[in-house]
Amino acid sequence: MADIFDDILGSDNSPARSRGRPKGSFKKAPPSNMKYKAIGDNKLLQLDDIYTGVSVDWLSKVFRMSRAAVVASLADCPPLRDGGAKHYDLATAAAYLVDPVKDLQAAMKKLKAEDLPENLRESFWNAQIKELKYQTLAGELWPTQSVLKVLGDAFKSIRSHTMLWADSVEEKGGLTPKQHSLLVGLVDQLLNELHGALVDIDKKSTTRSKIADLYDTTDDAI
Repeated sequence: MADIFDDILGSDNSPARSRGRPKGSFKKAPPSNMKYKAIGDNKLLQLDDIYTGVSVDWLSKVFRMSRAAVVASLADCPPLRDGGAKHYDLATAAAYLVDPVKDLQAAMKKLKAEDLPENLRESFWNAQIKELKYQTLAGELWPTQSVLKVLGDAFKSIRSHTMLWADSVEEKGGLTPKQHSLLVGLVDQLLNELHGALVDIDKKSTTRSKIADLYDTTDDAI
């Protein structure tokens, strides 16, 4: 009788069960290199398959959207291939299906004229012109010639003061002829270098154009 109950309930003396499926099981564990079935697709899908394009049904399952919502959202999205049923590049389609989490204002600041639809570019440029006019009137934006004039006036002030250094030092503490000549030479060298730098600025027009800022991909401000 005990043997009967042991068969039904299991005996404490039963051998420990090894890990994995029991021997003789008709279902075998899948191989490690098995392809997994795509969500919403009939064919098997691997990473390489995703790169060749994903279907509307696949996107509907992954992004938890109705098929109609996916189709509507992808109306302007170019398909990767169109052999009857459209297939889309996953990264491209995602931009049409998901609202950006990042701050919308920060994203707008990175937009350039070429990123906008044609009908909005005129408004963009009109806004830029108004901004430049405001900065000019507020004294925040200077024309190149005004900048050069300020630099020239600063150079004149530096020149008039530095040319008196040798005489001032000689009057207060005294200088030997050699020291006087050395100081005058250093002042002349400084003035020549400053003058040369100003001339180069005028010739090369190295002051940055505000228009260039609008096309600078590293500039975040509109």
